[in-house]
Amino acid sequence: MRSSTEQALARATAADDRYERGRALLTLSRTSPVSAAERAEAVDLFAGMGIPLTTVLPKPQ
Repeated sequence: MRSSTEQALARATAADDRYERGRALLTLSRTSPVSAAERAEAVDLFAGMGIPLTTVLPKPQ
């Protein structure tokens, strides 16, 4: 079963909603291990919309 964040990511991707996709990617990066590419994609999405973000680091385990 997918988490609600994973479902939100799928919906945002299907709707081509860059803002919500970025939010979902950032949430996933804080709650589960994701690749550096996914974190970078989230940062790039927000930067492209003029919303500055710092690099999102994975949550320490």
